[in-house]
Amino acid sequence: MDLRQLRYFVTIADEGQILAASKKLNIAQPPLSQSLKNLEEELGVKLIERGSRKISLTEEGKLLRTRAEQILALADNTKRELLDAKEGFKGTLSIGTVATTGMAFLPNYIKAFHQKYPNIKFNLHEGDAKQIAEKLNNNIIEIGIVRTPFDVEAYNSKKLPSEPMVAVIPKTIKNLAVEGDISLKEIKDYLILIHYKHETIIMESCRRIGFEPNIICKGNDVRQLIILANNDIGIAIVPESAVGSLNNSNSVCRMIIEPVIELSTAIIWNRNRKLTSAASRFLDLF
Repeated sequence: MDLRQLRYFVTIADEGQILAASKKLNIAQPPLSQSLKNLEEELGVKLIERGSRKISLTEEGKLLRTRAEQILALADNTKRELLDAKEGFKGTLSIGTVATTGMAFLPNYIKAFHQKYPNIKFNLHEGDAKQIAEKLNNNIIEIGIVRTPFDVEAYNSKKLPSEPMVAVIPKTIKNLAVEGDISLKEIKDYLILIHYKHETIIMESCRRIGFEPNIICKGNDVRQLIILANNDIGIAIVPESAVGSLNNSNSVCRMIIEPVIELSTAIIWNRNRKLTSAASRFLDLF
């Protein structure tokens, strides 16, 4: 059993006909049929059932198809990695991320990637989800990291781990500015600061436990909301990752529970654009 036989078999399985597979592979039908026969004899199992119009895979054939696809992908990746190593694998990878989201995910991934591919440089772009999409569509970046809800159906995507939201509480609210988690109901009598994009999920969470939040300010930058909370304007409800990068000496950060409020994040890239080797390798980290 060799890679050529596996490629032939996977193509037959994909096309559902030996004739169609032979045309796709640009080889004659008899040698392709013989290759399949040799593979079955070597493995000692029947791989396909011939129908009137299309073939179907046996259980053994289905198992081999799965394993063959994995083996072929590994072989292709290995060949590409060796070629990249030979050529020094240089270039620049452009990534766009929604503000603060990148701070939660990117540092560890960039560090790991740099250790493996030290000759790759990074261009980082920041913006809201709409701006990230525009940059992808205009080929300014190859990869975007966005908060959901977002129309990820228009792109290839991978879902990233959810992130909890926290309450940034001014220290002047002494009864709440303590360590530990906090119930959402505990802040119902206080002024609230939120991001426009988080309004729906926050409102729904509050209503679910029986109150309307007193929202004094909405903004499109969570860092501004945290600064306002530090200046005793109200309690900011923001993603956890937004807090670590800022000076919060005048406030306390507490995880919100009962109910937990979580934001989903996705990494996206264009369906109709072939990724560079650097982008493909970076996506493999996820």
